[in-house]
Amino acid sequence: MNAAQLAPPAATAETPSVAYEIQSGTGTAQSCPTQATKAHCLSGQGTLGTRPLREVRMRHACSCTRSADAVLIVSHNSAMTSIEQMLHRRNDLSTFLVHFVRDIPPQQTSEQALWSILTNGRIEARNAYGLAARHADPDVVATQRVVCFTETPLEHSWTMTQELAEDRAMKFAPYGLAFTKTFARRNECNPVWYVNHTPGYDWPTNALNAAIATESRPLNDPRSIYRVTPFVEQMGTWTTSRKEFWWEREWRRVGDLNFDATHVVAVLAPAARHSDFRAWIDGVPAFSVRASPLPLLDPNWGLERMIAALSGVSPGDIGPFP
Repeated sequence: MNAAQLAPPAATAETPSVAYEIQSGTGTAQSCPTQATKAHCLSGQGTLGTRPLREVRMRHACSCTRSADAVLIVSHNSAMTSIEQMLHRRNDLSTFLVHFVRDIPPQQTSEQALWSILTNGRIEARNAYGLAARHADPDVVATQRVVCFTETPLEHSWTMTQELAEDRAMKFAPYGLAFTKTFARRNECNPVWYVNHTPGYDWPTNALNAAIATESRPLNDPRSIYRVTPFVEQMGTWTTSRKEFWWEREWRRVGDLNFDATHVVAVLAPAARHSDFRAWIDGVPAFSVRASPLPLLDPNWGLERMIAALSGVSPGDIGPFP
């Protein structure tokens, strides 16, 4: 098929610039920069049709009724949506990672644990998780200790602190702190990979367990399977039990996480404890370097209430009634 003649519609003041190209299977091409929001594409008979730019791009990327040897190439332009723009509008994804704490009786309450973390600027990796967490070699287990986070959106963080009918290995209190996902990734945090362990569908787990059983490289070898295992968890359903916690959207970091006051986006605690936390935080010299007071959120708040707190709205102005 030869390249077809382009006939774009007239430009308007409101439409952004679009550059596109129709290329035949023989390699010949014809380009046309235009001020149109519509792109013309080839039909099976070589005639021109007008379709929305994004629709044309999608159709040509997969299947179309027209001849398969014609390819539409659309340049990046202001009419295209970037991944960043798209993700910022996804309310099921979060910009933040939250680390929740728990009670450790009788040594420490969850509130004391949070105070300790904020005072020291460190979250300690105390527990081993992942496929090798129960390895027979204690030296292996020592390399599997991690710090855990959830990328659950802030307004849904209350789901992480609920009492569940299913047995949960960790029961979290409504105390924690939030970081940006960017900060976490720069500090080697990674999302957990949940692999199926349901009988009959457990081939991913079996393959990984086989790699663990045959691993002979030293623990400090960057190619060792033990560098990966802290980030792998099983999910599955059995006759009398199930392990389905993929919805926690967990992230992990191997080893302690060190941070300073500027890295903390917000502290999470019950609203009834906010005044005490505020007085305590204001008395910690490390937090005086912040350009603005550290926001305090209650995980049981809704989105609008959290936005108000993060924006620094006066408590007297928050709420539907004057």
